[in-house]
Amino acid sequence: MARLKEGTQIDGQDVMDLINELKSNTRPSKFDAERKPESTDNSDGGFLAGSVWIYDDGEYIREAFVCLGEAEGEAIWESFAFNNNSPAPGPSQLVGGDMDAGYYGQVAASQLITGEDLLSELGLSTGTSQFSDEGWLKFSYEGNVQFVNKKPIVYGVNWNSIYNLGAVYGTGDDISSGEQWMLDNDSNFSPSDRVAQDAQVTIDGLTYRVRLMRGSANDPLDSNHDGDRDAPGSEWNRLMLPIHERAATGDWVNPDYVESDVPDWGVGFTDEDLHTDSDFGDGASSRCQETVEDSTNSRVVRGGSSGVSNAGQNSSVNSASVFGVRFVLEFSE
Repeated sequence: MARLKEGTQIDGQDVMDLINELKSNTRPSKFDAERKPESTDNSDGGFLAGSVWIYDDGEYIREAFVCLGEAEGEAIWESFAFNNNSPAPGPSQLVGGDMDAGYYGQVAASQLITGEDLLSELGLSTGTSQFSDEGWLKFSYEGNVQFVNKKPIVYGVNWNSIYNLGAVYGTGDDISSGEQWMLDNDSNFSPSDRVAQDAQVTIDGLTYRVRLMRGSANDPLDSNHDGDRDAPGSEWNRLMLPIHERAATGDWVNPDYVESDVPDWGVGFTDEDLHTDSDFGDGASSRCQETVEDSTNSRVVRGGSSGVSNAGQNSSVNSASVFGVRFVLEFSE
């Protein structure tokens, strides 16, 4: 992707007024793009400093970019305005970040679904339910609107149980990179064991894909013994760290697992607020999607013994009480 800077969300009519104003720009521009600009959308394609690019996903999102120029032949585009008309519940204005990674605010369980009702819809009957009414965190991620349990809604559940319900990857019939690696390398995982990762839930007429968060930037995780454990660049780091109080100071308990430029979205949740430290009870190590290259039966977990920045691994069949599950509900239609 192009280097994109954070934009400011404005309402739909203001976006249309802005687009009409920008159309008077004399620089080469694109006003009906079906994708976001990339670094290759440079002067070779006629785009210069001051060029405008308007992206419209055809449904809910409209976003405006301006070209700042080029660096070594790569265009630098800045996102400066967007609006999101998604019918998903909760706040509609981002308080931090952008559509690639941003935070809207909290959504009450009564506006979406309680933890116990979600577990029932999925058919997950193992483990111990907790924090059923705690509610959800509403994010944007890679252009989609999604919700993440503020706290783990069940603990004492192994990864395999979630996988067998089709609720790990959210990829449907497509085989994820982690599953393909298991098929190629794990003698205990064969094509007959593969379960379509197509768990969904419909709430108030809207359908959501159900999956776990991505706790690593790669699947499989290159090695749990690497210095950063592949944590930087992961969905967990991009969403859970900017809303944490330590984003303001950068004094992470596990700095090796954290990027040097984590933004502070001004939210300031504590580990107790998010239940990401075992000092505050069971289930603080959140199960994530990824398998581990040098340990075929291990899966990534985040949080736990030292708070939100922690990254670790554990057996896919381990049902110890320290392991909890917070689901992602990804708005799909």
